[in-house]
Amino acid sequence: MTSENRPEVWCIEQAAVFIKKSTRWIQDAMSKPVDEPGSIPFRKIGKKPVFFPEALAEWIALGCPPAAVVKAPAFLKRKG
Repeated sequence: MTSENRPEVWCIEQAAVFIKKSTRWIQDAMSKPVDEPGSIPFRKIGKKPVFFPEALAEWIALGCPPAAVVKAPAFLKRKG
């Protein structure tokens, strides 16, 4: 994948600004199982958590359901 078509990813601080919550709130939400209320959609790249703007926007539009409800962005889906 070249830099021109890499998806945008956000760190915890950027996600917190977008959803208007504290970084501590984000960390708490990340610690919850994905099928529990209060969880937030994110992925890890190595040990670093990242957030996809499309996934967060969908999560908010759906009323902040458990993270498992939010579909993974198309570029994350495996081709098989």
